Amino acid sequence: MKPDPRISDTIDIPLLQDYATLRTRSPPSRKKWALIKSTLHPHLPIAIHNYTQDVPSHNVWDPLTLAARTLVTETETGAVVSRSFSKFFNHHEPLAYKPTGDETAVIVEEKVDGSIVSLFWYAGEWHAISKSQFEGPFVHLANEILRNKYAGALEKLDKEKTYVFELINPSQPIGVKYIQQDMILLSIVSKDAREAPPDFDWSKLPFTRPRELDARTVNLDELRAMNPVNEEGFVVKFYPSQGVRPQRVKVKFDSYLALVKTRYNVSPAGILKLYIKSRGAISELKEAIVRERMAVARDKYMQSLQPLADDFGGDAWLRQVEDAWSRIDRHFVGKEREWQRVVAVLKAEGYPGPNSREHTQKKRFSARIGQGDVDAGLREVLHNWYAGASTRHQIRCFAGTLPVPDELKQNEALGDRKLEMTVTPWK
Repeated sequence: MKPDPRISDTIDIPLLQDYATLRTRSPPSRKKWALIKSTLHPHLPIAIHNYTQDVPSHNVWDPLTLAARTLVTETETGAVVSRSFSKFFNHHEPLAYKPTGDETAVIVEEKVDGSIVSLFWYAGEWHAISKSQFEGPFVHLANEILRNKYAGALEKLDKEKTYVFELINPSQPIGVKYIQQDMILLSIVSKDAREAPPDFDWSKLPFTRPRELDARTVNLDELRAMNPVNEEGFVVKFYPSQGVRPQRVKVKFDSYLALVKTRYNVSPAGILKLYIKSRGAISELKEAIVRERMAVARDKYMQSLQPLADDFGGDAWLRQVEDAWSRIDRHFVGKEREWQRVVAVLKAEGYPGPNSREHTQKKRFSARIGQGDVDAGLREVLHNWYAGASTRHQIRCFAGTLPVPDELKQNEALGDRKLEMTVTPWK
């Protein structure tokens, strides 16, 4: 039997290479896609592996895609150098851990709203990495905090373990606003995914820890409904009766999800605004070119929403978003074709003509496009065309002034979860 990548101290190199290869996969897609993205270290023989956003999109979770979450291996041997937690899910998702009642311990911790940072020893020194980078702003900030706030702490750490932190930064809030920079120590993970036991004495280390909820019993729906102010949610750790690898479940507050929805504005109106901006940035009228570039804009937008999808309904929510984009696109494409048809008719009728700037000619043109065979919503852009405005200006006028049906500009956020909130303080 092949070793399980979630707990093995070695990962099969050909398997890693196959998962990182862009190719046609099942289920089929418009594009070739990979299951994981591997980022090489600038000069050491190690790489960080993370599942791609196509994995949740296509729901193709397996032991390696679950394990590939800030997973670091040697490129030549496949030996695990560092690992974070395997992927874990919101409590309402089908793949979330289902408590058996036989767990030896349950710990409820605040879900810190920051960025993952792993700290591990390799090649004679400690390395701090972000989720997918060996270098970059998160790594620089983590090293700065380690130097300034936790000077000397590295001497107390086990070089065989990975220290998994959440980096918080007031200048770059995600949803929760913090008052100071810090690294919150979430856990200590061995290469085989074993973690600190539930009775571990965290006071031996100087790092800030997540707050724990004094919960005698755990009802995940009740936890979700607590909604304390300026909080993301909980991580509930279930320790099975056998083993020291806790199973995690995310419980996000409805108040937090409402805030994220508002910030990202994933509503028909928000999508319409982005669509108009994207179309206005394309100074081209050839339909094939516009279609191709707008498809790129759509894919980029959908990709940006992947990290939010599991909070708002997963693939079904993403299909809602893509359907809203498609309905907006059909409206604009149809009207743009009509615009170009009318322009061709007007040209055939001699417009704009040699004396187009004369007052009488302008009145004549206005009367012509006021006739019933011209869509009233196109009159503004037709005036721009008649006045000799550049193609770029005409396109922006078209995108910005075209009337749209009310259903395409609703402000209600997409998603099936109804957010009814009460606010409860920490106990």
